[in-house]
Amino acid sequence: MSDEQTLIAGSNISTAKKTFWWSLGIGTALELAFLITDWAFLLVVGFYYVAIAFMFNLIVFLNNIIFVCLHREKRMALILYTLLLLLNIPITFLYLNILFINH
Repeated sequence: MSDEQTLIAGSNISTAKKTFWWSLGIGTALELAFLITDWAFLLVVGFYYVAIAFMFNLIVFLNNIIFVCLHREKRMALILYTLLLLLNIPITFLYLNILFINH
């Protein structure tokens, strides 16, 4: 693998990490803000946030799947951080479950 390809694969790993943490952080902040304030507008914002975050996470996920196939040297790291992205799915369902139970 050339140095340029190694840098690109490393960039994809970094992007997957950042995407996971930002998605989790913003989603958690919206959930907590709604639970504390009961402001219905946050439900609307949260709905749009989930839709946008889903699309962005999907793009990063698919990009990493492509790079898993192309870059054998970084395959395990790419797979691990791609799986980390998938952790946002059950967390989202947990947050939705909490909203439905509490309201």
